[in-house]
Amino acid sequence: MKKIQRIASALLIAAMVLAVSACGNSPSNGNEGSGASGTIGTNSQDPAELSILVVGDNTPPDTNSVLKEVEAKTNTKMKVTYVSLADNASKLNTLIAARTLPDIFSVMTISDAEQMKQNGMLAELTEYVGTSSSIKENLGDVITSHPLNKDGKIYALFNADHEYAQNMNIRTDWLKKVGKEMPTDLDSLYDVLYAFTYNDPDGNGKDDTIGLGASIVGNWNNFTSILGAYGIAANNVGLRPTQLDDGTVTTGMKNKNFLEAIKYFRKLYKAGVMDPDFAAIPTMDSFGKLWNGKVGAFDFQCPGPTNNWMPSRYTENPVPTFDFAEIKGPSGVAAQGKLYPSYTPTVVVSSQCKDSAAAVRLLDFFVSEDGNALLRLGVEGTHFNWLDKQAGTYEIIKPYDDSTTSRNDGVYVYSEFLKPKITTERRTLNELTKRGVAMADDMCTIEWPFIYTSFDADINYGANLKNIEKEVFCQLVSSKGDLEKEYKEAIARWESEGGKEWEKGATEAYNSQK
Repeated sequence: MKKIQRIASALLIAAMVLAVSACGNSPSNGNEGSGASGTIGTNSQDPAELSILVVGDNTPPDTNSVLKEVEAKTNTKMKVTYVSLADNASKLNTLIAARTLPDIFSVMTISDAEQMKQNGMLAELTEYVGTSSSIKENLGDVITSHPLNKDGKIYALFNADHEYAQNMNIRTDWLKKVGKEMPTDLDSLYDVLYAFTYNDPDGNGKDDTIGLGASIVGNWNNFTSILGAYGIAANNVGLRPTQLDDGTVTTGMKNKNFLEAIKYFRKLYKAGVMDPDFAAIPTMDSFGKLWNGKVGAFDFQCPGPTNNWMPSRYTENPVPTFDFAEIKGPSGVAAQGKLYPSYTPTVVVSSQCKDSAAAVRLLDFFVSEDGNALLRLGVEGTHFNWLDKQAGTYEIIKPYDDSTTSRNDGVYVYSEFLKPKITTERRTLNELTKRGVAMADDMCTIEWPFIYTSFDADINYGANLKNIEKEVFCQLVSSKGDLEKEYKEAIARWESEGGKEWEKGATEAYNSQK
């Protein structure tokens, strides 16, 4: 997949060069250009016509209630093209070659965005961003950290929110049944998981419960809190890189505490208190064990277990109750990897756009509280009604309680394009979950080398090296052999299959960002 994306990227850059050559001198501001972007009438009250390319996994009709409401609130006339992520690069290639680049679109890699900027295909937005209250409120402190904006001139916008950090979700109803307190460290966590596994917390007289639910098939979410207790960063993307004392950026498997963490997981596995199928069970099946009352602890972003899945996903009556554990490691700290700005997708405005000011006004509305609520929940009075807006409670109006019906009318399908720091999703979480989110965010203190620039070794070897990391983790946790010997062999394999080249490229890329 990485190599396919690289080919698409090369074609995109080639298309840029051809487009710029065909145009002669590329336009340098929002008042020039001959593209098929929108126009505004001579009357300042006429709606600005803007085209926008949106990437997502839905297929909304070109006209729907949400778009009409956005147009009414922003005095725009929008032409929206909706494409899948897989088709985005080829669609951009076609539009660039035809010199019909949309006014507003997103770029999936920093390198592509930088090429576009260098070829004069992006509008400078500094003047308009300076008067955009919602953009400044959400991105003001980090906007110039984006690679395209580091010279102080604004060309790029990006999501102000960040991914959810992970929580060790613990069933408090089970804690009461087995006579345990909320765990606070690795030792007490083991004791709780043991009781959840062997002390019949569901009261059915059967040996059919598991302490810790886990699956590594999809990602590393389910292992984040324990790894974090050992100072190792991991999240839904995977095991995060680490930096050695000599400055080398390398795999998290070379973290000085990695083997100690493996020993703890090995202890859990050997005792039978974590899911024995963790290496092979699909993510949804792992969720199912939690939903069906077979798991007592689950390391995952808490909006799932305590909000989005509650109560409909759970089969027990009454439904389970949860709270969140901060698991301190040998250093006495509960932690997980630091959250860095997400620079991709990068939202940009084409230099062919005839009204960059209107484009930025539209994007400013997207990241406003009311704008994000409209994109996420739909039109108030049509799709939903607030019960208590300040508390974030609302009711969905029929027939839009059906997700297919609501998405066909534009609900949710544009809400991921550009997000504010505090999204409507976060505002509407229940109080327990809001507390869990804040708790998890506070634990994100582990520094790790965040690399946002692409490099050849990652394109060529990155996907395979990530797979090796998963395979090594599964092997070391479940093996009964010589741990030290197997670990050395695993590191040698990682290095021989592109790891050495990856280290060199990652170190150079990371240092180039400073």
